[in-house]
Amino acid sequence: MSRPPDSLQRMPVLAHLEDLRRCLFRSAVFLVAAFAVCVYFSVPLFNFLAAPLQVAMSGAKLAYTNLSDPFMLYLKVGFIGALFVSFPFLMIQLWLFISPALYPRERRWAVPFVVCTVLLFYLGAWFGWAFLFPVMVQFFISMGKEFQPIITVREYFSLATKLLVGMGLAFETPTIMFFLALVGLTGARFYLRYFKYAFLLIFILAAIITPTPDMVTQTMLAVPMLALYLVGTAASALVPKRHE
Repeated sequence: MSRPPDSLQRMPVLAHLEDLRRCLFRSAVFLVAAFAVCVYFSVPLFNFLAAPLQVAMSGAKLAYTNLSDPFMLYLKVGFIGALFVSFPFLMIQLWLFISPALYPRERRWAVPFVVCTVLLFYLGAWFGWAFLFPVMVQFFISMGKEFQPIITVREYFSLATKLLVGMGLAFETPTIMFFLALVGLTGARFYLRYFKYAFLLIFILAAIITPTPDMVTQTMLAVPMLALYLVGTAASALVPKRHE
């Protein structure tokens, strides 16, 4: 029967809660500081986010229907910017919290785990902004070419952030698979055995994340996710078995 690490056996429940409190407090402080900086640069950040639509509509401006919409928009832009800036720090805090539950040789994966998690999140967001989002914008604009578009900042920001954050999280598939294998819940054989179910689930998720009904956009998302699933399977094969 497997047993928990000695450090975990010695830590009472209250100590775990106190550790969690410290991690959450540090994360909140860092996030608030990043938010203050990103709000100051919210206008150029939103212009960067709106670039695909500006290209598709030849520089046409977005509209707003409520007096407070621009103010709330820049606050939301600042928060999303702070989330992206703070993501590496948040992942470090997450690892510091879960590391006591791991064996010493499993803790050696700390740096690769944090680095890969951060890079994949940024890579997924960049992939969504640079490839998927322009295709989606062109598709929606072409479908409504017979009408006069009145696109509000609220709707556009909501669609853009859902895609960017969703793609960033979707690209975390290998690290999640690796971590589950690291703690002994799954393994490479498990992932290979259920690949056909993962294949179906990935295409369903691609259809949910992408609001366009065309198969081209959904396939553009599903293919990288399938590749990431295979990468996660290969990475899980490197995980040593836990102590008995």
